[in-house]
Amino acid sequence: MLMTSALSSISLYTWLLIASCRLPAGCHAISSASSSGGQAPLFVLLLDGLRWDYPLDSNLTGFSRLRQRGASVLPLRPVYPSLCLPNIYSMFTGAKSMRNGYADLVVLYVDLLDWGGHRFGPESATNRRRLLRQIDVLVSLATKQIVDSDWGASAGAHLLVIGDHGMSGVVKADRADLQNFAKHSDVLRVVHVGAAVGVWPVPGKNQSLWQMMQLMQSQHPHVEVLTDAQLISRFYPRVANQPEQPAVSARLPPISLLAEPGIFVETFHRHYPSYSSGPAKGWHGYDPVAKDMHTAVLVAGPLVQPGKLLSNATIGFDAVESLDVYPLMRRLLGLKDSEQHYRNRIWRRQSSSRLLSDLLLRADDGDPASGIERKHNDESAALMLDRLNAKSPTSGAESVICRSSSSSSAAAILLLMTLQLVFEL
Repeated sequence: MLMTSALSSISLYTWLLIASCRLPAGCHAISSASSSGGQAPLFVLLLDGLRWDYPLDSNLTGFSRLRQRGASVLPLRPVYPSLCLPNIYSMFTGAKSMRNGYADLVVLYVDLLDWGGHRFGPESATNRRRLLRQIDVLVSLATKQIVDSDWGASAGAHLLVIGDHGMSGVVKADRADLQNFAKHSDVLRVVHVGAAVGVWPVPGKNQSLWQMMQLMQSQHPHVEVLTDAQLISRFYPRVANQPEQPAVSARLPPISLLAEPGIFVETFHRHYPSYSSGPAKGWHGYDPVAKDMHTAVLVAGPLVQPGKLLSNATIGFDAVESLDVYPLMRRLLGLKDSEQHYRNRIWRRQSSSRLLSDLLLRADDGDPASGIERKHNDESAALMLDRLNAKSPTSGAESVICRSSSSSSAAAILLLMTLQLVFEL
């Protein structure tokens, strides 16, 4: 039985999402540690707002233990925009192939760090000394029950702790208001607020609205105005001048406003947010290149090289991205793509998806894709953008949503129920 006393002083203000999935029949786990001969289970702890430097805090014993027992990627770059849904969908591409029932994959989502980062700021004492330490207790508990347990060793179980984006500090004074430069009657649609804003002009108003946005940029030089073509060139460069570009452009806003970290863009009906604690002190959604937007990956289990740390300096290329997590999960779950299937999924540019698995995991001569050229697992920018409109990152999987508002004992019990019910502990 899991002991809840370790969490008795914790208060969670977050939604907890558990998604349990069963892999298709005929897949074989690549972990030799599984004594059952079936799937090697994977438990994913998805921490919303886990900034890349948080796990490096030496006072966090849970994260420190997990880093020693397994491997980590610091930092992990999110996709554009650096918001929750695009990055969660990007990491769980392909979840529709999983079926309901006995779980081989369990995902526990916790948004406590995101909640605190928006309200108190990513560097606040509340976020770093209180909320992050509460998350550290959950990480420690998961490591003990999955990585260090006899059950975990016999089942070949892996623990994957991942974030979806980081967080940047903001202040109310640093803001730009769209309605000071654009007429509401000229705007058909506005999507989002804060860091990245999409604007669709009323037909016939494209040129006049573009000129007004240029005026906005001249008065607010920390807010960049981009066309859909410029957005593609910057964030989806391999789609530019390719057959996919018209389809991608049709899904993008004709005009995008991208603020620098710390700047907040207000729109007609959405303004600088305030909470019971006061005005917002943290935000995300900025350019994924910005370091404050970066997040982290930590993984442990029988296939993982203990103590391995990947950073930009050690891997020799620009960044590991959220899109690189999915191939890693496939390897951990034993989903071995054929070479043709793998080539059908790649996007045409050199990147890190195969390299990430190869560097974090032990050598596996039985992997039929091990000799395939290392390329990106994006599928295509168009498909990624389609996923922004999906209803759930685990579409086709059984999901249970619970809420714990005051006592962390509920979180511990929830974790216990998850491990016992779906992994038959």
